[in-house]
Amino acid sequence: MESSWGDFFDAVLDRYADGLIFLGILYYLLGEIGNKEILGIYLSPLAICVIVVSAILGNFMVSYTSAKSVVNFGYRYRGGWIAAGRGRDIRLFQLFIGGMMTYFHPIFALLAVLIIAVQTNAIVLRRTFLSWNCSGEGEFLIKGKIEAIIFDLDGTVANTMPFLTELAVKLITENYDISRDAAQRRYLENTGMDFASQIEVIFPGHPSNRKVVNRFESIKEKDILAHSVFPEAVSAFKYFNSKKIRIFIYSSTRQEIVERYIKAHEIEDFLKGFFGYRAGFGKGEQIDFIIQNYNLDPRKVIFLGDSLKDVDYIRDKKIEFIGIERIFGRKDFHKIGASSLGSLTDLVRLFDKYEKYLNIFEKVS
Repeated sequence: MESSWGDFFDAVLDRYADGLIFLGILYYLLGEIGNKEILGIYLSPLAICVIVVSAILGNFMVSYTSAKSVVNFGYRYRGGWIAAGRGRDIRLFQLFIGGMMTYFHPIFALLAVLIIAVQTNAIVLRRTFLSWNCSGEGEFLIKGKIEAIIFDLDGTVANTMPFLTELAVKLITENYDISRDAAQRRYLENTGMDFASQIEVIFPGHPSNRKVVNRFESIKEKDILAHSVFPEAVSAFKYFNSKKIRIFIYSSTRQEIVERYIKAHEIEDFLKGFFGYRAGFGKGEQIDFIIQNYNLDPRKVIFLGDSLKDVDYIRDKKIEFIGIERIFGRKDFHKIGASSLGSLTDLVRLFDKYEKYLNIFEKVS
């Protein structure tokens, strides 16, 4: 009868059996060819022990890395000679051949063990290198196929942050008792929120807040269309469309402005959906709507933003966040536990890099 316990216990017994087989061969070799010279080569007991122990360690480490990759990374190795699941039968067959050939000379048993020692340790080294090379930013790409990417609009897709920052700093310094440097710092610290919420955070309950917000939104609506989309954003959209990855845009900018901006800059055809701020429909609600309305698995969604505040909207949603280093740098994102890239072009390169590993790593659910 098959069961999870049976599978586990069988694997445990296999490891013990392998160890005993190698120890039996070691005992045989020490008695038959230890301290002897064969073909001009002196075979010391130490050399024989080193070869057999290397084979034992390699054999165990192949099994260990197979299991450890599933626990730590959520994938198993496949493809070529590093695949998990088939190697033990081959190694036992090699020992069988070496054992049969001892009819002619005991050295064939040592050669079989030597081949296994080289083979198994080479597999472990290759697996270790591949997993190391795929660690860090982008590791999530080999854990499952990405279905969708949610882009923040201002500062990630649209080159509007210099304009919005200058406008906000001008209005803040004109209406509040604060220096230009302090105004810019406080504004950038709270980017990612709608402007009304930002002002209320910076100057809670101030009588000038409503006037400043209305002025900001009025100028923003009138002038924002003059600021273009990053060229790299269009290239990225084309790339992800070719990979059948759905693209969404979300924003703290008002819904009607988002619609006008996207249509004016002719990027609507690249998008599966785009959303902006309205009462009761902030960034958090927009993300929830995208996930639920388009039946997305959050673990297969990437979210890109240029603000530290953007991380707060996806902390409990099992979505992978990547910061785009424009107004904040790598150190800023890493301080809050977020990955980051220098540009959207870097994101495309990341996908290209990991695409070749999809035939090497198999996602384990």
